[in-house]
Amino acid sequence: MTPDDLLKLFPNASADLLSRNSPRAKISDSKPAKQARALDKNRQGKAQGTGCPLVRFTLRRHKLLDVDAKYGSIKDLLDGLQYASLIHGDREGEISLEVLQEKISSKEEEQSIIEIFQITQPRIII
Repeated sequence: MTPDDLLKLFPNASADLLSRNSPRAKISDSKPAKQARALDKNRQGKAQGTGCPLVRFTLRRHKLLDVDAKYGSIKDLLDGLQYASLIHGDREGEISLEVLQEKISSKEEEQSIIEIFQITQPRIII
């Protein structure tokens, strides 16, 4: 594309835009710069305890979710807990999971509460 073609498409194009898009312009490296990840596993501590932790999500919502949406809504949060090394994993037997809902009066009060409990003794559910 020539500078004239660019000016037809972008009549107010800056000189910098025209120079960067000229046929003689150098093509920059297309690989993105490597950035440190916010929750890099090498920077985080390991999850504490050897037992099966209880992870409880309490969803405070103005409009309650149906069962499949309730569990689907916490998937990314649960994966984030694992990635941050707050839990060892989210497979069956690695955690106990509870997803609760509370109905609240206004949308502005909506929130998700995440609690992690280290269980040292097996839970007995009757």
